Parts: sequence; C-alpha cells; structure tokens
Amino acid sequence: MRNKSLVTSFLTLLALGGGLAMVDTAPAFAAPDCSGETFISCNVAKNKHLQICIEPASGDAAPKFTYQFTEKGKDGLSLSEAFSAKTVSPWKGVGRAINSTVTFNNEGYKYQVWQSFDRLDEEAELEAGVHISK
Repeated sequence: MRNKSLVTSFLTLLALGGGLAMVDTAPAFAAPDCSGETFISCNVAKNKHLQICIEPASGDAAPKFTYQFTEKGKDGLSLSEAFSAKTVSPWKGVGRAINSTVTFNNEGYKYQVWQSFDRLDEEAELEAGVHISK
C-alpha cells in the first residue's frame, strides 16, 4: 500500500494528538515553524501560505492548535484554540475516508480547517482545505 506510512502517522496522531494527521508541502517563502506537529502546511496563492500546527503543552501553557496565514510583506492572521475548547472533530473510525476538522473562532468568523484521506484507495492523496463562514 503506497500510503501505509501516512495512515500509520494518522493513526498515531489519532491516538496521541486529538485525531489529526499531518500534511506538509514546501512553502513559497519562509513560514513560521511549528514547535509541535504540522496538521496542514501549504501555499494557497502566490506569496501566501497557510500552516496549522498541533502545539504540545509547554510549561504552564496547555496544548493548542495554531492557525497561521501569512502573506509575503504583509501582516498575517494568527489564531489559536486550546485543546480544551473542544473545536476538534476527529475521525470517528468508520467509513472509507479518514477525516478530521479543527475550528478556529475569530471576531465572528469560523475558520474550519479540514483534511480527508481515502484509506481504501492506494492512489489517494491527502486533501485539505479551509471553510470560512460568518
């Protein structure tokens, strides 16, 4: 199975990190580094990059998810949600698609970051995106 290591990574994070998997593509420019695991890291347009991280607990800080949208030469958008906010929907363990979401709230907007992987298709690629709603 071509995607065996991806499924293994996903199942490891499902057990340890709140039901989330990793995907990472090289950014068009230097994106902020995750101090934990990368959930999504991708270019979304020329000179724009989106990175979602799973940050571990550190000192007095609780574990959290971080959302970083950066645009070269401009201020970006940085959001975070604590694990305790319960904004995560991990894979339920049934169906052919392994999928999960994490939602970030900011000034009346919801940024629902999702990813999905067809575990029964050996040629499947990990898909991910963001739904923004008000």
